[in-house]
Amino acid sequence: MNLPVGTYTLNQLMLRGVLNDDISSLQVNSGYEDVLYLDDNFSGPGYIFRSNYGCLVDVTLSNGTTVNLNDWTSSIEVRQSTAHTRSNVEELNPQQGAPITNMLVAPNPVTNRVYIHYGDAGSKFDVSVIDVHGAVMQKVSGMKSGQSLNVAGLKTGVYFVRINTGKNIVTQKIVKQ
Repeated sequence: MNLPVGTYTLNQLMLRGVLNDDISSLQVNSGYEDVLYLDDNFSGPGYIFRSNYGCLVDVTLSNGTTVNLNDWTSSIEVRQSTAHTRSNVEELNPQQGAPITNMLVAPNPVTNRVYIHYGDAGSKFDVSVIDVHGAVMQKVSGMKSGQSLNVAGLKTGVYFVRINTGKNIVTQKIVKQ
């Protein structure tokens, strides 16, 4: 089945003929990535795939452990590759994975203000809020870890909070209610 760029809840997958926990292999087009989530509505553990996997039974994580992701997925996000960023989900590729990044964005889902924690208290970084199409909706320079960002003006939907410390770029998905 071919899924265009977008997000797919369990109900949306079922309308396309994919049952809950039914995915056992994956083909990812060049320049794109698929994020598979254990639970519906993009919750629970998530894994980024940037290449093809003929069998999701034995997938090796960056810490050397092996997980069985065969028949595991309940929601999917297909997007253009963010290969030069880090995320709140485990990145996978056939050779080596990358560790989960310690970024906290809460509350999530959010209605008005979201608090962003990364690094030590008082660490500074630039923040961008990006929609699912890659458009920058908000930008703040010099934000400190633990400060809040006002997102009340955003429309309901899925967005990505991207921070840039000058050394690292980290991205995390948020849901605006």
